[in-house]
Amino acid sequence: MRRTTRHTWLLAVACTAALALPCHAVEPLTVDTPALAAPPPARAAAADTVRETKIRHGDTLNRILSRWGISHAQAAAWNARLPHTRRSRHLEAGDRVRACIGPDRQLQGLAIHARAGGSATLGHFPKSTHAAARTPAAPVAALFQPPTGTVQPATVQHVQFHITNSLDASLDAQRISSDEIAAIQTSLEDSDDLPGNFPSGTPVGLLLEPAAGSHQRLLRMRIWYENHLHELFSYIDASGRRWTLNRNGSGVLHLPIRTPVENARITSGWGWRDQPVRHVPEFHKGIDYAAPLGTPVRAAASGVVQFIGWRGNYGKLVTIGHTPDTQTRYGHLSRAAADLRVGSPVKAGQVIGYIGSTGLSTGPHLYFELWQGTERHDPLTTRVDIPVQLAGPVLASFDRYVQHIDRLRPGVDVARGGHPPAG
Repeated sequence: MRRTTRHTWLLAVACTAALALPCHAVEPLTVDTPALAAPPPARAAAADTVRETKIRHGDTLNRILSRWGISHAQAAAWNARLPHTRRSRHLEAGDRVRACIGPDRQLQGLAIHARAGGSATLGHFPKSTHAAARTPAAPVAALFQPPTGTVQPATVQHVQFHITNSLDASLDAQRISSDEIAAIQTSLEDSDDLPGNFPSGTPVGLLLEPAAGSHQRLLRMRIWYENHLHELFSYIDASGRRWTLNRNGSGVLHLPIRTPVENARITSGWGWRDQPVRHVPEFHKGIDYAAPLGTPVRAAASGVVQFIGWRGNYGKLVTIGHTPDTQTRYGHLSRAAADLRVGSPVKAGQVIGYIGSTGLSTGPHLYFELWQGTERHDPLTTRVDIPVQLAGPVLASFDRYVQHIDRLRPGVDVARGGHPPAG
């Protein structure tokens, strides 16, 4: 199972430009025109990761920090250092928690921002910097896509149940994939009026259709909580990206990162190793895929080409931007694909170059990196979840999809106790 990590950005989207903002921004991406991808600033990767979330009903500081991999002992120690009015028992829904986490899962900084005003900060956070001049990139073709096709009623299964232990466990019992469950939780995370953990007995209704293997794919989820109905809709677009959104078009776009070389062997993964050329210890911040010279290298996700050429130890390098803050890099290539140009849109799986041994290399292989902002992340374990808010024609297309899903189960039943059904 992949470790799920949430990364959020504030993106200003216009028809001709996209600006990158600090890594701690948490507002959603507004999608009404094709977005532009711009490269992260060229600087050394920071060792620490900054996480931020909004507190929901029933959440605690310990529970939030635990979701980020922080031990209960650490959480309790840092909580005790906070001013009395900012400690966990005084937190309210809508307050924000921000943490700076080291590579060893040690807290380096903790900040509490109250919705009603006031804040408290302990420890330190990396300085966030705005990029100076950014080179505009061409629009990414079909980066943000509405649903395509229609769902056939005959394939749809309607399931109703009450949560027993947790929402995650209940969804897993319905054979929903771990990636989709993570996207659902991320979509629910920023809702002020929902708890961090739903109480046992909360009614849930799902519309499902068969997916690959033994999994079921979510079309719609309804949760009835404190006399309010909460809905999420999910779909996979033509490029294989999962969208999980509420009825208003607000939610999460999950950008899948695919393996860039088919049937290749990983010779060096993420983490400490003995550098094979210099023979000194180093932290390897990418993945090495060994394959014969000239093996095709494919784009790990759809995006726009930002760089083609020689760059130091990378040797022959191709860089692809996927959002204004996310890019993948493909190093040690023998050559780029003949039709590839800076500014050209590429689709996931498209050939962008060929295995080589250029730059600081001991043999034919691909050096693959995933960048988010100014940091590199493990491509094998990192989820790229982008908060989005649909607008304009894209929202109109999504509305038509929602109407189609609603028509799959017409009519309204009444559940026990006089409440509307969850499904």
